[in-house]
Amino acid sequence: MKRLILLVSLLGVFILPTHSSAGPFLSCDPYPTTAWQPTEFKITYGAVTVISPAETMADGSKRLSWDLGQLAPGVYNLNVSAVKTDSIWGNVESTPVPFSFTKPAPGATPPSPAGIKLLK
Repeated sequence: MKRLILLVSLLGVFILPTHSSAGPFLSCDPYPTTAWQPTEFKITYGAVTVISPAETMADGSKRLSWDLGQLAPGVYNLNVSAVKTDSIWGNVESTPVPFSFTKPAPGATPPSPAGIKLLK
């Protein structure tokens, strides 16, 4: 019995996980199934361009889901556009949308509390 429990535990740890990621993720609202559906998203920051495949949701809608765990700490100014690559007209790309964020260093010290006082 102990061997069976060990085997099931090992399966759960080593075999069953199919996707692991660091996160956080850059995402967008899903494109409804009744609307234009992108096949990928183009993310540009500085001289870098990343192509992220569109994530298909359970209902068939599509959205952006790009793992930011790979990025170094710093300030990022992105331009994100949706792309449809299977169009008869070639690649069709939306107007880019700007997005900015700061990725803190791992273990960065959070700001200290301010305005500490006793309340009655």
